[in-house]
Amino acid sequence: MRSLKNHIVRKKYLSVLMILISVLILFNGCTVTEAIHTKKKIREMFRMNKKLQQEGYYTAEFEFKMLGVSYYLNKGEYKKAFAMLDRLYNQLETREGLIKIPSFKNKSEEMDFYLNLQNPETGAFMDSSYPVSSFTGPTGNVLEHLDELARETNRPLKLKYPLKYLDEICTPEKLVTYFNDVATVNWIAAKLPQTTFHNTRDILSLFFEDSVVMKYNLYPVTPEFQQTMIKWFYDWQDAETGLWGPKNKNGKLMKKDISNTASILKIFVNKNGGNAYRDYPLRYKDALCNSFLDDTLSTIPGDDDVDDWHEWNLKVPKTINSFTRYFWNDISDKTKIRVKKLIGLYITTSFKKFYVYEEGAFTNQPYSKHAVLDAFGTYAIFESIGALSSEKQIKYWGSRENTIQNLGVFEKSEISGKDLKVLLRQKEVNSFRIYQNGRLPEEMTAGVSAVFYPRKKTVLDIVDLTPRMRLWLSTTDQSMGNWTSRDAAIQKMNEIKIMEVPVYENGIPVDIINSFFKNADELSIIGFDILQIPVCEITFAGKN
Repeated sequence: MRSLKNHIVRKKYLSVLMILISVLILFNGCTVTEAIHTKKKIREMFRMNKKLQQEGYYTAEFEFKMLGVSYYLNKGEYKKAFAMLDRLYNQLETREGLIKIPSFKNKSEEMDFYLNLQNPETGAFMDSSYPVSSFTGPTGNVLEHLDELARETNRPLKLKYPLKYLDEICTPEKLVTYFNDVATVNWIAAKLPQTTFHNTRDILSLFFEDSVVMKYNLYPVTPEFQQTMIKWFYDWQDAETGLWGPKNKNGKLMKKDISNTASILKIFVNKNGGNAYRDYPLRYKDALCNSFLDDTLSTIPGDDDVDDWHEWNLKVPKTINSFTRYFWNDISDKTKIRVKKLIGLYITTSFKKFYVYEEGAFTNQPYSKHAVLDAFGTYAIFESIGALSSEKQIKYWGSRENTIQNLGVFEKSEISGKDLKVLLRQKEVNSFRIYQNGRLPEEMTAGVSAVFYPRKKTVLDIVDLTPRMRLWLSTTDQSMGNWTSRDAAIQKMNEIKIMEVPVYENGIPVDIINSFFKNADELSIIGFDILQIPVCEITFAGKN
């Protein structure tokens, strides 16, 4: 199976590479060597962008500049696309024109800094030399960050300039024309990791998903405009796969766009998974669920495919979130098993390839030495699967009585290694938590005295991981990634009531366990799997 997956990865990589080579040779007058160099250049650009993030540069525009290149490729303007790619590469390499985010004295100063990034001519938070289609993504991300800063400073959010670029789509007719333009792609653009269909979802998010524009009345929006937008997405959904994504001129879906589908989906369902609009119910649910799982369980990028890993780290957690938030009550037990398999794959892969143990947080490129803000979503997946809430955990995986194997209750004056040997036979267990003094707390992340790993730790227990993440966020110089702000991440972490406790690994710390036992009437040790589901329990009561 492993060799088959590697073969598929290599085949996909060679397919994309050959497309780029063909385009460069046919339309740009390049040699084969130059074309291969371009593919390497793209890969290197993702690495350079990540390094710039780590060094505190403002990088929120990078991915949308890449989509700008994709726009011109899709329109057949190949020389223009590759000239733009070269210009962006040189900028990343020389850092000419890039902005380094300063150290701020306070949040008000930070807010002023981001307000000053707005382009006075377009109103967008984006380099105006790129296509207008690429403006909304970074603009929406900066507006969300400014909204957070406005809340913290108690200042109203007032932009310096109007969002003039939105005049391009300000009527229902203009909006439909724009959507059809960026959502229709040729065979070349469809082979790239991300297409300009992303730009349709950017507009949807700007006006519907916790819309800062609507909240502060930053641009006039009519009910007809919003209705047109919802109807366009309703009509664009693919009946065969249930997905949204780029299509060709004949209406055929050209790419299974899992990441954007998961974001669009949220507009059509409410928090309970029901329909958000009576006239526009979510359709093709079975096909949609199958497409989510078929794609995410079968595609694993190669270590060097940085752009593909970037996409994988977006679409897999979004898929998991879609199932736990919207579909869980409607899917079969068989499908739930597949979702659980996907969650396990995501968690193990994230810790193996993306967790930076020295820093205590995640990165978004395989085996990178430094963590980045945009990888905070990896931690957030634990909330989605119930690791931070007993109520959610029971909903998804069953009651404690059903998931926990009782290994016995024993009266002891002292606990020996022999008494604990049974713990080593629990192969499903990833970590153990120690609880003192009888009745377990309602939330299993509370009341923990210590965590230990029976083997060398690979996947961290959430009680171990959370304080490390919190420390990294409090010390990193990064204030904003491509789409994640440090303030928003810190606010999220502050809502999580997990305290730092002693952590041990590579065996059972018998002496430590006894030290806790001496100061307790009762001591319980509970084993958790990699999904943080409790799977076994042993209890010791003091012997009078």
